Amino acid sequence: MVIDDAEQYFLNFEHDTPNEAGGTHIGLFLGWAMIRGLASAEMATRLPALLAREVTGRDLLFQHCDGKLMASDLGERGGAFAESYYGATYLDDYLRMFHITGDPADQLAEVPDDWRTQEEVVRRLDRRYSEWRMSQGMPSAQVLHDALLASAAPVLEAAGYVLEPSANFGPEARRSTFVNTAAWQTPRVILYGVACAEQYYGVGIETTFTIPGLYDRACEENRIDNPNPRWSMAEQSSMQLSMSSIAEGWQGPTNLHSHLPSLWIFEESDLGPAVEFLARRLRDFALPTLARVTSVRSLCDALDTRPLTASPFFKGFTGYSLPLMFEMCGHPSLLAVVAEMSSFWAQQPLDVWGRPEMRAFLARVRERNR
Repeated sequence: MVIDDAEQYFLNFEHDTPNEAGGTHIGLFLGWAMIRGLASAEMATRLPALLAREVTGRDLLFQHCDGKLMASDLGERGGAFAESYYGATYLDDYLRMFHITGDPADQLAEVPDDWRTQEEVVRRLDRRYSEWRMSQGMPSAQVLHDALLASAAPVLEAAGYVLEPSANFGPEARRSTFVNTAAWQTPRVILYGVACAEQYYGVGIETTFTIPGLYDRACEENRIDNPNPRWSMAEQSSMQLSMSSIAEGWQGPTNLHSHLPSLWIFEESDLGPAVEFLARRLRDFALPTLARVTSVRSLCDALDTRPLTASPFFKGFTGYSLPLMFEMCGHPSLLAVVAEMSSFWAQQPLDVWGRPEMRAFLARVRERNR
């Protein structure tokens, strides 16, 4: 069975465009299916070349499939998903992703066949595939949470963390919070399972801790810039270890840009390896990293990377906390931090939310620490 054929697009080109451009969107779907293990066994043998970026999905589509995506090019699960999604929704999704309106034939051909485009399509198709799998009856958020709790709780308890009373809100996310009151910054580790059909499905870890004295300093600066606060000052006084750093080394899909970033679970068989991976990362990376934060200075040392985004504690360029912490402990890299943040904000459009406050604040910090 033919799922899609590049010919029906390139025959409608009005300009002198290579025929292969009519198959870009088809090749991107094929590339995603290969990356996610949803292609046929024969196509899977070509995955190393795709991951090495020696070829694109479109290259493989024309080299081995004559420009046609067939059901036989996909595995059983991939074929079932394509039958449900491809003809009904994929092209509409693709047109929206790349802002294509009107007669799409030649505009389809303008989308570049490169790895950046592939990554964007992978993110969209991951979400669609997750929605489809959930519609078939995947385990609940409680089941996801309980599996992670069983794997991670012994690691946390061995490190001196104690389970707090449960405080869950809504059926889409189940959480357990462990706290270490003996540590300087009272770190909390939150384990969660999330099952929200339109957003995310998986398991993740959130680590947070509060910096003494930072809340008052942030409030003082905010009153200078804006009498009506635009940021949560409570959030300004807390720090966290990023889920992206905890997930480093995970070979499966991730959803790290959502409200509750997680390792994405597509199949029930993925759950066991995911929770074992997170428990291991807690033991070998997250908890030792948190244990080394014994003062504002030690935290700033961990944040003192170039670029700042390389630090596992980096939480963004928006907010007062980062320069204030470097200022509080008299860290020698304070002005370098201010310079990097100032460079970031100088490149933002004039109407970007928070730009006036941040530029004024950074100028003040620079002036009083010359």
